[in-house]
Amino acid sequence: MRNFETGNSIIRSFDMEDVRQLYFRMAKDEEVCDMCNCLIHRNICETEVMVKSFIVEYKSNEPVWVVEDIDKKLLIGMIKVRNYSAKNKICKIELVIAKDYWNKDYMCEALKKVIEYLFVEKDIEIIESMHYENTKIIKNILENVGMTLEAVLRERRINTKTNERENINVYSITKKEFLESQKMKGVLQ
Repeated sequence: MRNFETGNSIIRSFDMEDVRQLYFRMAKDEEVCDMCNCLIHRNICETEVMVKSFIVEYKSNEPVWVVEDIDKKLLIGMIKVRNYSAKNKICKIELVIAKDYWNKDYMCEALKKVIEYLFVEKDIEIIESMHYENTKIIKNILENVGMTLEAVLRERRINTKTNERENINVYSITKKEFLESQKMKGVLQ
């Protein structure tokens, strides 16, 4: 796996220097944790353990990239590849975004770069992503990079704020779809 740059961000492996920013900007933020369906970290030690595991995962075929604002040197999110299968040429992607970057294009730009890498250099044929339907920010990013709503898994969790059952939306994009859309935009030759 490797690191990347876009016009606005650096997409790179985690290092232990990232622990404090990850904890204070995302891991202890209730809204961010709700969006990505993860537990709020009670202390910085929990974040430290998580970053150590990300460093190990990066060296395997299931990397976790930190997305950093190139100008401000702020951690703005992360992109995680899960269930990478070279045999089946498929993987899943998960996103986490710091609240102050929810309505900016940084993560969309970063996700497009990672998707391009997975399709072109790692020869993946299909990428999936799942999120709870209340996470409109993730939905907008997935649709912006060309992913299509493929399925709705009904009533998969109880929303802690509304106490109502909530669906999971399953999105996907194929290599062919992505490459054709990028050629139409003049991004790829």
